[in-house]
Amino acid sequence: LAARLARCYALLGRGDEARALLAPVLAAHPDDGPALRTLGQVELVARRADAAEAPLRRAAALLPNDYHAQQLF
Repeated sequence: LAARLARCYALLGRGDEARALLAPVLAAHPDDGPALRTLGQVELVARRADAAEAPLRRAAALLPNDYHAQQLF
């Protein structure tokens, strides 16, 4: 649920709030593919491609059949 809300925040230009939602999720579950995909998307929306690469690379590896993760990476 946090990943979906974070995605909404990112699309509204509220990237800091999106990152704040995702930080505790990823601290507790560093291999949460949807949260990693969303963090990467948050960074892409903020035009921070360098920051997006690592979470998207990890999300793509964890979610090989997730079209969205693969497309974003």
